[in-house]
Amino acid sequence: MAGRIAACQCSQYPNRQNTAMKRAITRFVAGLLLVTALDAAPELNPAAAQAEGVTAMAYGTVNVRSGPGTQYDIVGQLAAGDKVPVDGRNEDGDWLHIILTFGQNGWVAAFAVLVEGNILELPVTSPAAEDNGEDVTVTAYGVVNVRSGPGMNFPITAQLDAGDTLTVLGRSGTSNDWLYVSESDIEGWVAYFTVTLNGSADGLPIFTVDGSGEVVVPENSVVRTRFNVRLRASASLSAAVLEVVPFNSLVRPLARTAESDWLYVLYQQTAGWGLAQLFDISDEQLAALPLYNVTVLTPTPTTSGGR
Repeated sequence: MAGRIAACQCSQYPNRQNTAMKRAITRFVAGLLLVTALDAAPELNPAAAQAEGVTAMAYGTVNVRSGPGTQYDIVGQLAAGDKVPVDGRNEDGDWLHIILTFGQNGWVAAFAVLVEGNILELPVTSPAAEDNGEDVTVTAYGVVNVRSGPGMNFPITAQLDAGDTLTVLGRSGTSNDWLYVSESDIEGWVAYFTVTLNGSADGLPIFTVDGSGEVVVPENSVVRTRFNVRLRASASLSAAVLEVVPFNSLVRPLARTAESDWLYVLYQQTAGWGLAQLFDISDEQLAALPLYNVTVLTPTPTTSGGR
């Protein structure tokens, strides 16, 4: 009788039995999918995880470029107060790779933004290489000296053996007399006549050495003094003189005043102000400089790799 009653109860409530069975099957499938997803999940990049939360806020209007240097095209702008995520940097950390709110990526100069977070924990990112149909390399004839700058007066930082092949990143000028090369732990300048050039260097960016005498930068990132220039502690003729920069010296402009009559520049280890008319700077270079803000961080010259 009890069996008959149980059978009768089940037949009276078929929907309840079906629902319970469906729930059990759903829980089993969900658990199986979860185990599969956990097993297949890729490992997180430790550098990306550490760099999470790094942001940059613009002091004023900041140009966003397609690569880490002023030789790259401007692809957008940040307005004063704009805050964007940072997900990478160049090797020296003086250019930052940012994610724009409208989905486009780009690069900004580190001194033009206020960074929250540790830049050193960001992964080193390379700009997307332009497809010119070939990689430009050099192969050494014999023993070749690699120097810290484009000239025989610069120190030797490494040597190449016969047959060594390195990638060419830039050149010293339109005549291609000196080539800036990099491979593994070697980075520096080689004379054109000491190597075999594979490919054309004519489309490569022109590099030089900045006012510190140590850091390699795009040619239009530095300017020369037209006279002996007194670098001052502030943008005023009455301000204290920090350094006298000799005529025809290279300096790296960092910022300008609103009227563009004073430049804030880096010379060797000193950052200070000089009258704009005392520098050989183009209107384009002047307009590209950010307006000075008291919180601008002065970059410290550093030497990396074999430079």
